[in-house]
Order: sequence, then structure tokens, then C-alpha cells
Amino acid sequence: MNWIKLEQLLLKTQPERAVTAEPALNHAQLCDRALSLAAGLQTQGVQRIAVHLEDAADLAIALLGAWRAGVSVLLPSDLQAQTRQRWSTEVDLWLTDQADDAHLSDYRHSPLPAHPLDLDRCQLSLCTSGSSGEPKRIDKTLRQLANEVEALEHLWGADLGEACIIGSVATQHIYGLLFRVLWPLCAGRSFVRKQLAFPEDLQRASREHPAFAWVASPALLKRMGDNLDWPALSAVRRVFSSGGALPAEASQSLYERLQQWPTEILGSSETGGIAWRQGQDLWQPFAGVELSQDSDGALLIASPYLPAGHIEHTADAARIAADGRFELLGRLDRIVKLEEKRISLPMLEHALMAHAWVAEARLGVVQENRASLGALLVLSERGMHALRNQGRRSLTQALRQHLSQHCETLALPRRWRLLRQVP
Repeated sequence: MNWIKLEQLLLKTQPERAVTAEPALNHAQLCDRALSLAAGLQTQGVQRIAVHLEDAADLAIALLGAWRAGVSVLLPSDLQAQTRQRWSTEVDLWLTDQADDAHLSDYRHSPLPAHPLDLDRCQLSLCTSGSSGEPKRIDKTLRQLANEVEALEHLWGADLGEACIIGSVATQHIYGLLFRVLWPLCAGRSFVRKQLAFPEDLQRASREHPAFAWVASPALLKRMGDNLDWPALSAVRRVFSSGGALPAEASQSLYERLQQWPTEILGSSETGGIAWRQGQDLWQPFAGVELSQDSDGALLIASPYLPAGHIEHTADAARIAADGRFELLGRLDRIVKLEEKRISLPMLEHALMAHAWVAEARLGVVQENRASLGALLVLSERGMHALRNQGRRSLTQALRQHLSQHCETLALPRRWRLLRQVP
């Protein structure tokens, strides 16, 4: 592929380089629209904008145009009233699809001259809920984003080739932004503009391209059933999954249907990508990512996708193998106390999901006469077979017996609920 560095995307225009289809947009048109937007923003004296656009190509134009104009960009996670109120004092205008906001079509100015983007001065702010539920702003430089897309291309560019990138995830968050917009832009791969939230939509878009790859979430991949045309879909070059844990059963099902394991990406808005894996392998850190642990066993991360010299302190417990790969053991911030005993809910969930009958498990505290644990379970196929043949009581007793090897009696769940999927 003809790689263009992220900071050089607006320099030499290439009309033959496709960005999107339906409607078609080439690289030269992308540059022209971005530089027109840059001129308009400079004319208005805008310094800070919030951008929320459903179309991935429009988002690319907005980002490149704002950065060329020296304007910092905030990507809010949604456009609800409380979100607008939270960030209203930190931006000069909102560039969205909504009627009362500014629109890309408002900017028909004579384009600014092409110029390299400044890797350290171009700013992007992502918004996330944070561990407390309060909105949290995470600032990134263009250098951090550029480092990450170059690492992705080095790992998987040869496999993807000229694949069209088709996504089920939003581009307002770091995973969708990198994998659906910035990486394909630099690599010269076309991408589908819209977020496709249903398996049938993903299939329809895939059939329109001889080579394609999916940027998906566990929520979508779990719902991909027998009704799809799997022989046609098996041409997919790679299936990426991020945003949460992909159940082992869903991963196995995709492997059986596509003859390839989905590629899971571990990361966060703060850290960017941390590691990747396929199947039940240990997590493999991305190149340049350095891992260590604190005295509680929490994972510490130094990375080229973080500010220079910064070490990110996570709440993830981990076991790091001698070769540098690692296993996640759950969240250290989900610790509960029962009768003055500290109990790690993720550790127990991990133990339950190690049983062949359990696909997913979530534990929580049930407040009755005295506090105890309750379990929400999604059974595997073998678990469903055991339920039909042995009954519910026998199944839960066997799971309690399994769990008793990992905890004291007071930590064994007293309430069990079997679900089709965990809410």
C-alpha cells in the first residue's frame, strides 16, 4: 500500500486514491474540503471545536481541517443535553449533523495552502465516563495517534492489503477513530462511512467488496448467527474486536465459521492500544509498550501512545509471563467486603468462567438479612446440556463445588440466575 504519514495527509493530493465509496470521495477531494474548512475556521477566529459526526469521512475532513487551522478538537461521546452543558465552556462551536449546530457544508471558503501538520501542537480530546461515572477528558497529541497507526500497519498491513474497512463501532471513541478512520486514511484503504450496528448490515456491505476487514465489538460478534452467508463472509481478511471481553464461545464460533481467530485489541481511551491476542492465547503487548506491576499486582503501562515519561496506573490485575505476554486476572477496583473479608469479584468470575459449563459470569452483592454474593450466568453449550440432563439444582451445586477451590465458603454465591446474555 502507498503509506502517507498522518502529519502529511494534506500535502500531495492523489485523485486516484479512494477514501470512501457511496458516496465516492477521493484523497484530492478530502484534502480540498479539509483545507476549505481550515480557512473558514481561521476566518472566524475559532480556537476549539467539538465534533460529533456520524459519517466517518466527514469526521476525517473535520479533524484534518481543524488541525490545519491550529484548532483543538474535542470528540464528545454523545450530544445529550448534559454532555453539551459539561463541555460548553471548553469549545467555541459544535460541528455536528444537528440542525442548530455548525455543519461542514457551511464552510465553502477558498482553501488554505497545504502544509504538514504539527505532531506536537495538533490536539485531540476524547471523552469518557471515567471510573467514577463522571465525564472525563483525555488529551492526545497527533504524535501519539501517528505512533499508533504506524504500529497497526506494521503488524497487520500486509494481511489487510487493499481490504475495505467495515465497522460496527462508533468513531467518537479511540478504537473506532484509529481503526475505521486514521489508519485506513494513512494506508490508502477505503472505508465504509456509516457505523453498521447489525450483522445483516455488515454482511451486506461485505458483499460489495472483493476484500474487506471488520472493525467490530464483542456485542456484534456474539450476535452473528447461522442466518448469515458464512461461505461468502469467510473472505474477510481480519476480524478486529475491542471494547470489552469477547466470550471464548463466540471466538470459537467465529473460528469454526471463518477459519481464523478474531483479533482482540486490549486498550482504553487513556492508554490507546496495550496488547492483542487471538483465541485464548496470552495478551501480546504492542511494540514499544512496556509493562510492570505495582505492589498490589496492578498493571503499569509505559507506551509511545501516552505522553512522554508518563506511566499509566491501571486497576487491572495481571500475571506477566517470562516472555512478556500476560493474562488479565480481573479488576482490582471491584473488591467487596463480606463479614470483614475482602473478596475480589473479578477473580471469582474468572474462576467460574474457567468451568466448561460457563460462558459468562457476573457477580454482585445481594442485600438480604445479611449480605451475600449473587451470580448471573450465561451457560455454554455444555452447560445447557448439563442443565437439561441434571437439572438446575445439580448444576449450581457443581458450580459451587468448583468455586469452593478458589474462595472461602462465605464468598460462594447464594443466589444464581441463568440468562441468555449478561446485561
